This record gives sequence, structure tokens and C-alpha cells, in this order.
Amino acid sequence: MNHYLATHTFHSDKIKKEYYRSIKNRKNDDWFAEINNPDHPLHEKAKVVQVFVGREDFFFCHWHAESEQVILEKLTSLGADEVIVTMASKIEAPKMNKSFISDLLSKIK
Repeated sequence: MNHYLATHTFHSDKIKKEYYRSIKNRKNDDWFAEINNPDHPLHEKAKVVQVFVGREDFFFCHWHAESEQVILEKLTSLGADEVIVTMASKIEAPKMNKSFISDLLSKIK
């Protein structure tokens, strides 16, 4: 399994607005539960680790997957290809400052 950074953009502004309207009250945990459903046939081959969403034209997801193709196949199986275009690039394992993150986590508990 490798790490991938997937860059996503919507097919159009209209689709983007409709999508965000449809998920307005959806919780992050629900989204992760759906995309990382252990019953999905590609679950062991592609899992989302993090999502980075803002208000711009692109958003990003950190995946742990066998290949870019498996990521695209999983997104297609979930219907995401009707809403977004995706490019996944293989990356090295993310580096993080564990003490900084530990301090942040202790503040939100």
C-alpha cells in the first residue's frame, strides 16, 4: 500500500453547489464511514485517511491505496465520478511533528 494525494475538482459550479447543498447537514464521520465501508469490495485496496476541503475549486484527500487506478475505481463505484474529476499522485508517507500534534490534541479533549 502506498500514500496518494488526490486532487479533486467538480465538473461544474452548478454541480458543486448542488453537492454542497445535499451534504449540508452531513457529519464528517458519516462521510468517512461511507467511503471507508469495510463491506466495499475495494476496502482493503483503497482507504481515505484525511480530507482537506475549502471553498475553492479544488479539494484534496490523502489515500492509502494500492494504486491510483484503484482509487479511481472506488470513487466510480460510489458515483463520485459523476460529480468530480480526480487525479491521484503517489507521495511519500506524510511527515508530522508528533509533539506539536500531541499538544493540539490535548487542548481539544
